[in-house]
Amino acid sequence: MTMAAKDPQDADIRTLVEIGDTIAAVRLHRERHGGSLIDARAAIEAIRWSITQARGGELDVVGRDVDELLRSGDRIGAIRRHREATGCSLKEAMAAIEARPAPWPRHDPTVTTDDVDAAILAGQKPLAMKRHRERTGCDLRAAYDFVNARTAELAGPSPPAATPEPPDVNGLQPELDRLISAALFIPAVQHYQARTGASVEDAIAAIDARRFVLLRAESATRASAVKDDGLQPELDRLIRAGEMIQAIKHYRTITGLGLRDCKDAVEARRGELARISHQTP
Repeated sequence: MTMAAKDPQDADIRTLVEIGDTIAAVRLHRERHGGSLIDARAAIEAIRWSITQARGGELDVVGRDVDELLRSGDRIGAIRRHREATGCSLKEAMAAIEARPAPWPRHDPTVTTDDVDAAILAGQKPLAMKRHRERTGCDLRAAYDFVNARTAELAGPSPPAATPEPPDVNGLQPELDRLISAALFIPAVQHYQARTGASVEDAIAAIDARRFVLLRAESATRASAVKDDGLQPELDRLIRAGEMIQAIKHYRTITGLGLRDCKDAVEARRGELARISHQTP
């Protein structure tokens, strides 16, 4: 059946396969050559395969033609050539050309390494990449890597980094803690910068970290100071009774701490009481 499909009189079957009307091609093949549906489908698949193989070589030629037109700046000609080869619409051809990678430039022996270096030294990296591609015919990625490496070579070795002076910690902390405790945030940042030479961002981060430490220390001190001031017995009674919300309110009333700290403290105390009850015989 495959041999019959290659007969000149079956050119219309081949045309149907080329335009993608497989069903009509199978039907016409059976009318002319008989055979089963499976045989006809096999013959049509053989035709489609031969077309695909032949078209591959044609498309390579078309691709080279399109690249040549794009190199010369003839984008309209490239679109027209693509349409001639594929039969697609104008919109599809424009999209295909737009998505097509930029063609490699032709090798130009007149462009030298000095031309590339001159563009690099002038701070014109795109031009340097273009010159290198013209000189070697390489792709864009290779040109990018070369220009980066060459830029580093031309810049020479980097000077050793200066060793920063250690911050004056002795005069930093007491005044810093005073400013944080007084909620003077901006003066605290300025003080930290003046003593350490840090950037604004680093100073803000350090102030936030120190403020958290001071708050935790203050909370612990206040909680410790009021443990014997009516806190613990009532707190333990509420926890054992399962009245956690009341326990948290009681803890806040006695200590004046924030809700989160009070909740954590009550949860921790509940854990302690649970361990004590399990250990008691």
